[in-house]
Amino acid sequence: MNESLDLTKRQLEILNFIKKYISINGYSPSIREICKGNNISSSSTVFSHIKTLVNKGYIKKTNNKFRTIEIINNELMLNIPLIHEFNLLNNDYNNIDYIKLSNKLFNINKDSFILKITNPSSKYYNQFIIYNTYDSYNEKDLVVALVNEEIIINYYNTNINKIYGKVISIINNIK
Repeated sequence: MNESLDLTKRQLEILNFIKKYISINGYSPSIREICKGNNISSSSTVFSHIKTLVNKGYIKKTNNKFRTIEIINNELMLNIPLIHEFNLLNNDYNNIDYIKLSNKLFNINKDSFILKITNPSSKYYNQFIIYNTYDSYNEKDLVVALVNEEIIINYYNTNINKIYGKVISIINNIK
């Protein structure tokens, strides 16, 4: 499986629906059940997403047989450092916590971090920003950055003093 291939939001919703359905029922959902469970009116749309999930290595399906979708468990649970703004500002990475996250669900790797926003004036206050570090960025990238001694979440531009990484997800709660 090629890890660089990302799932679209809809493909991820369908994959998560299939996983949940199998865990509850012990067998895979039908195409119509996937349609209904994801508010999709066209079975051909679901067939297309299923084919993509097979091609990307997330599921296996026996052609022309009913309820034959199987989840391929290539998922890795990675320990991702949970840091706060003061960790970044002070380059202090001692005494940090780690959160286990799925590499499939969040497209994370060994260069990923979780930033908890603790600045009440930030529009991302109390949210968790999952980001990956890269060597280069472009103007389409939402990044965790340092501007005027403040950690911000903004689209890349040349006025940024330092970039910590590209945002891959913003979530409200991690348990």
